[in-house]
This record gives sequence, structure tokens and C-alpha cells, in this order.
Amino acid sequence: MQATYVLIAINAAVFVLQLLTGGPSGTDGRVFADGALCANAVGNGGVCGGGGQIIHSAGGEWWRIVTSGFLHGGI
Repeated sequence: MQATYVLIAINAAVFVLQLLTGGPSGTDGRVFADGALCANAVGNGGVCGGGGQIIHSAGGEWWRIVTSGFLHGGI
């Protein structure tokens, strides 16, 4: 039960950070760009688009597999 509260708190905190850095949808800011799931970013690198912005990556960003689970596309 304690883990549930921790996960809820992390989700709420990330949502607030997204709103503060990315406008009303939260998908145009730095938090979303650095944490969104993108196959090219996790793999060998390349360009990903989404959320109104283009993400350029050299690849190997394995943390996106976990961080994307806490991001929100809007309320």
C-alpha cells in the first residue's frame, strides 16, 4: 500500500513539472522531451516527433522506458 502512495506522489509531481515547463498540455516542455518514450532515443539514435516538438537523440537513453510511464499527455 505504501508503494501505491509513492507512485501517486511521483505521478502528481511529474504532472506539475510538465505543466510548469510545457504549457497547458505539458507536452511542449523540457520534462516531456527528456522523458518521453522514443524508439530511436532508446535504440541507436535519430529523430522522434510528438507532443508538438521534435526530439533529436544519439541513442542509448534507456531511462525513457521507465520515465515515460510517469508522463502525462494532458489532464
